Amino acid sequence: MKKISFISLLIIIVANTALAKVDKWQAFKEAGFEIEFPYRPKHTTQAVNTSIGTLNIDAFVYETIAQEQDENLSYSVMTVTYPDSTISSDKLELLPNVFRGAIDGGVANMKGKLLAEKTIEYKGFPGREVCVSFDNDLHIMIMRAYLVRNKMYMLQVGCDTAKQKNISCSKFLNSFKLSE
Repeated sequence: MKKISFISLLIIIVANTALAKVDKWQAFKEAGFEIEFPYRPKHTTQAVNTSIGTLNIDAFVYETIAQEQDENLSYSVMTVTYPDSTISSDKLELLPNVFRGAIDGGVANMKGKLLAEKTIEYKGFPGREVCVSFDNDLHIMIMRAYLVRNKMYMLQVGCDTAKQKNISCSKFLNSFKLSE
């Protein structure tokens, strides 16, 4: 009888451990910034030719898997370095167009709808926070973009529409720090 009880207890412990949300948030450091991801993101780089020259876009993306029981579908940081002579956080007259282009481009790429937009800042640097619905309003992307000198930092969290306001989203977005 004791043997059966011990085995039953072991099965319950293993089952509960397997279903529990794993919380392995870790600081991720890259040139110029630090942020906490639930797991290590994948890094890709892309060079894009534009009217102001070639822009290097670095993307750090973590897409969740169902077994993690995460509240979100994805976490990402993208950085774009502009030629200093053309776009900079010091060129105040250009900021509305710079942010408008970044936001409208993101909405178009997702084939989404802009739901909300507000002006924000980080340590005196200008920014925007937006909420975009996509996939026929099934999903939401919350994005914060900051222009720090000539570098744009875009933080994004994607989730189901019903989970729009969740702790993990806030934890990710609020953990962003400049390290320069």
